[in-house]
Amino acid sequence: MLLCEAAGYDVILVETVGVGQSEYQVAGMVDFFMVLMLPGGGDELQGIKKGIMELADALVINKADGDSKKLATMTERQYTSAMHLLRHTSFWTPRVMTCSALEGANIEAVWDMLVSYYLQALECDAFTAKRARQNRDWMHQLVDDMLRLKLSQNRVGEENAAGAGAGGGETGYDGLCSGAAYHGPALRPAVRFQPLEKLINLHDGYVRQFKIDDLQLLLLQTGGNLILIEANCPHRGHPLNLGTIDKGVIQCALHRYRFSLVDGHLIHATEEPCRDLRVYPPVFEGNEVGVMVEEVH
Repeated sequence: MLLCEAAGYDVILVETVGVGQSEYQVAGMVDFFMVLMLPGGGDELQGIKKGIMELADALVINKADGDSKKLATMTERQYTSAMHLLRHTSFWTPRVMTCSALEGANIEAVWDMLVSYYLQALECDAFTAKRARQNRDWMHQLVDDMLRLKLSQNRVGEENAAGAGAGGGETGYDGLCSGAAYHGPALRPAVRFQPLEKLINLHDGYVRQFKIDDLQLLLLQTGGNLILIEANCPHRGHPLNLGTIDKGVIQCALHRYRFSLVDGHLIHATEEPCRDLRVYPPVFEGNEVGVMVEEVH
């Protein structure tokens, strides 16, 4: 949206589907929040969340044509009555209208309503205050998401470290700081933060391979969790970015070896057993995610 606005577009439409969390998020990003409904009060009126009604600047009942025209008019009255029961603190009184996209009926009236809102908002400087509030809420959401993700990944790292210390087997030492328990002298190798990706580029389904010195790493996000593992299968070294991910398990495409993405444990082997997959805790600095690596002197 910011990019489109910076490019000079004066009208930007953001569309969502259904009534759910996405509607609440979009309402916090736009200047005018319109809810499109279908003819038929009753059950659909009961299905609308009160929060959505309070956020809406307008409710427009589409498909007010043909046999549905009378039902659309009845639905308009029901929604109007419902809106009067809610308290709106804005300068604007939410409107309830009908239209027909098929016949083009009342489309101009809907646009005129938008223009009226725009002019009234300019008069009382409502856009400045609303966008400042939206920017603050957006910042709070980003901070909350980053803290939750960092805490979640730290718990995974602690579990990995505890498992490595108790098992006495794979410690994951390969130039990366894996978070394993340290029981030696109070001298540790110097480490540095190696950035891998910007947080804004991350999304579910993200998979990307990185090379740090002689190390091959695979950064991926699934189910809202950011995971950093070694890039090649411990069995025969086949690239894991060619494999499949399902329910926290990654399967190698070559011999279908399966590993847990939580702790790297080998879940299924089709040939001889191999070691577990190395899993590393991602580290967050500023707007980037990366990993701590040991300085080479």
